[in-house]
Amino acid sequence: HFHPTIPHCAASMSSTSNTGSAFISWQRAHSNGEKWSAPVHENADARFAEDYELQELLGRGAFGEVYHAKHRGTGVAVAVKVISVPGDLRGAERKAYEENVRREMALIGKLSHPHIVSVVEAFAPARGGGGAGKPDIAQTWRVVLELCEGCDLQEIIDAHGALEVVDAQAIAAQLASAVYHMHQNGGERVLCPARVRVLDYRALRAARYCP
Repeated sequence: HFHPTIPHCAASMSSTSNTGSAFISWQRAHSNGEKWSAPVHENADARFAEDYELQELLGRGAFGEVYHAKHRGTGVAVAVKVISVPGDLRGAERKAYEENVRREMALIGKLSHPHIVSVVEAFAPARGGGGAGKPDIAQTWRVVLELCEGCDLQEIIDAHGALEVVDAQAIAAQLASAVYHMHQNGGERVLCPARVRVLDYRALRAARYCP
């Protein structure tokens, strides 16, 4: 399969304190091909640290950093996107930034599609910075994602040039299906080859392309 590694966006979020069962439930739903709606846990910094161990940095983007991580209870490898609200933002500008992050988190929890990276759960910081009479502080979101191995489409193009027609058709068909699902759920993203992950353990032809 070829997964678009898209930051995902929804209108509402679920909130829960039972994070251990959320991961197990996601595993079950994911393995059975069932629809999954990722929960968002509020004020959950300590709980995240109890459930997950951050490991090496995988990459940085305009909207955060992505780390390799491990679920402590099962040892299963995952990816964790860390998004920090800048501490120097104030007032309306800070509120707008926070609400934008919440909208993004809502969509990633809503999307459930075989060719879109699955979101397990998200851990939200306290709203509103430092509170009344206190300075704003940086806030950190942690979003637990399905870990996708393999290589991205840009790496394949850089290393091997143009794809064979049959492979380009397979990628295009899967991307079209994923984008349609996003639009059906209120999402819209600009895709580029670097944001498409080729999973060589699932795709028959990906192994001969991945560097």
